[in-house]
Amino acid sequence: MALRLMGLSEQNLTFSNGQVYGKDRGFFNALSHHYTLAGMISVRLPKSVQAVYRMLHFRADRSRWRTASSLNAGAFTHRTRLAERYLSQRAGEYDLIVQMHTLTAAGTQPRPYVLTTDNTFLLSEKYWPEWVPLRPRDREQWIALERQVYQKAAYLFPWSEFTRQSLIHDYGIAPEKIIVTGCGAYFETDQPGAGGYDSQTALFVGAEFKRKGGQTLLTAWQQVCRKLPQAQLIIVGPRAIPHPLPPNTLYYGQINDRQRLEQVFRQAAVFVMPSIFEPWGHVFLEAMGLGLPCIGTNICAMPEIIRADETGLIVPVGDAEALAEALITLLSDPDRAQQMGRQGYAAAVEHYNWNAVAARMFPYIEQAALTGR
Repeated sequence: MALRLMGLSEQNLTFSNGQVYGKDRGFFNALSHHYTLAGMISVRLPKSVQAVYRMLHFRADRSRWRTASSLNAGAFTHRTRLAERYLSQRAGEYDLIVQMHTLTAAGTQPRPYVLTTDNTFLLSEKYWPEWVPLRPRDREQWIALERQVYQKAAYLFPWSEFTRQSLIHDYGIAPEKIIVTGCGAYFETDQPGAGGYDSQTALFVGAEFKRKGGQTLLTAWQQVCRKLPQAQLIIVGPRAIPHPLPPNTLYYGQINDRQRLEQVFRQAAVFVMPSIFEPWGHVFLEAMGLGLPCIGTNICAMPEIIRADETGLIVPVGDAEALAEALITLLSDPDRAQQMGRQGYAAAVEHYNWNAVAARMFPYIEQAALTGR
């Protein structure tokens, strides 16, 4: 009998006719090509329950309030109870649970499961504490719950070596049960480099302008314009930019239409996102999948995604002068930009697609299911 998997996520995913629909559908649907996907359990809290946790964990800052209302022991326990209810109702229909991220446990009863994730609480706390604005008691409770989820998993599939090292050193997880798998892009990788390499256009896409190095980019762009007066910077994603824009900068705000966003990608010669903290960076894969060379910084998972001098350039975090030099290098050399873009496209096709990611998990999924039976 084919191995039967049950998906578990906090995302609002739906399951119909053997297919998953929603943001993370690519991962679960790739698994369904090899195994039987018995169902998809979403443990997103009802709005009425979310309102209770918002009242209990009020913060003056809206962003911190939103995070604290979700990242607390009460919400974690509530999601776990939802998972237990659904999993117990489906008992006998699955052999193994495949969980995405750690906002819940896989129920309250012992069951075999594997888990995939891009980040840990303690990485966020170290590099970008704005993401984890918890009071001391809430912090300790959350870390204990998170560690327990990691310890009880049969295998962990972090997307990067950066996160793998946190699981080992911050949470005490045995290295042999942690397998780096990478992640898949959300754009289809079918038409690389659609004619933008000689445009001298750089593209930034990211909602959190500060965390993604927006101020460093604006400072660097002033230097770029002095050297390349025809160069153009397109900024997509932030609701607002709290800084004056330098010359030759177009601010498009948020673009929710994926086709329109892809068109903007195809106008560019290079993608740039000099993040201060980026536990993974899906948008780099999207850029690579459309044939763009990428510029990122030398921390987190970015040096794993971007192969320096092959698929893009890596600069020191916060270094506007080095960033300007990297932008000038690629914007003034279309042939080099195209060569890097083509190599990035090849990497996206071969390595950063969901089928390849799922295949790297197969031996461990089968071992976990066999052990749990």
